[in-house]
Amino acid sequence: MNKTMILIGAGAALIFVSLLLIGLQVGPAASLPFLVVGALLAAVGGVLVSRGQRKFMWSLQTRVGNLEARAQKAHEQLEDIRKTVDETRQLAARRSQEELSLVEGQVRQHEAQLREVGRLMATGNTAEVIRQG
Repeated sequence: MNKTMILIGAGAALIFVSLLLIGLQVGPAASLPFLVVGALLAAVGGVLVSRGQRKFMWSLQTRVGNLEARAQKAHEQLEDIRKTVDETRQLAARRSQEELSLVEGQVRQHEAQLREVGRLMATGNTAEVIRQG
C-alpha cells in the first residue's frame, strides 16, 4: 500500500507536468483548465506521496524495533549461556580439587604405612611386618 501510494503520487506529478506542457502549447487562455486540473492532481499526488512515505517509515521503524528486541533477547540468552559455562567450570574445578585432596589423603596414609613397615623391618620384627601386610 505504501509503495502504491508513492507510485500514484509520482504518476499524478507526471500528469501535472504533461498537462502543464499541453497548456503552454494551446495558449494562455485555454491553458487555465489544464493548469487547474494539473494543480489538483499535483496536490493529491503530494498528499499520497507524503502519506505513503509516512507509512513506509512507520513500517521500517516497526521492523527495526522488532530486530532490536530480537537482538536484545539473543544477547540475554548469550549472557545466560556464558554464566552457565562459568558455573560449570567452577563446579568442575571444585570437584577436581576435592578429588585431589582425597587422593593426597590416601597418599599420606600409604606413606605412613610404608614408614611403619620400614621401621618394623629395621628392628627386625618380620612377623609384625607380615601381619601388617
